[in-house]
Amino acid sequence: MSRSKPSMFPTSSTVGHWLYAVGLQDGRIKIGRTGKPRERFSQHRKTYGDAIAWVHLGPRIHQQRFAAHMVERRAIEALAEIGVRIARTEVFLEVDKATALRVLRDAITQERAADAAWESRHARPAPAAAGG
Repeated sequence: MSRSKPSMFPTSSTVGHWLYAVGLQDGRIKIGRTGKPRERFSQHRKTYGDAIAWVHLGPRIHQQRFAAHMVERRAIEALAEIGVRIARTEVFLEVDKATALRVLRDAITQERAADAAWESRHARPAPAAAGG
């Protein structure tokens, strides 16, 4: 995060969350979600300091049923199969940046598909047009 400053990120979200990944110099990757990216990255800056190698902020997840925590959970499960999860945290070893970002994108795509399927199963039929 040497060139990136927390002020570059959105301050908050009235609706929804962002998924993010933080890469550390020692190879660890932390993923998470936040409704206030600027605050969250400021906290990470205080925690990790110059150990931050890169930061990625994904797209805002704003659909009502499209739960950011489900996307985060999918990503954690997928990364745990690929790399080494440190205890029960959101921090992983033996996962490169490209793989971590692909996993985050895939988790978002999968949850959007699940949301679309739910919406189509629960859609109300359009009202019949008045004949005349």
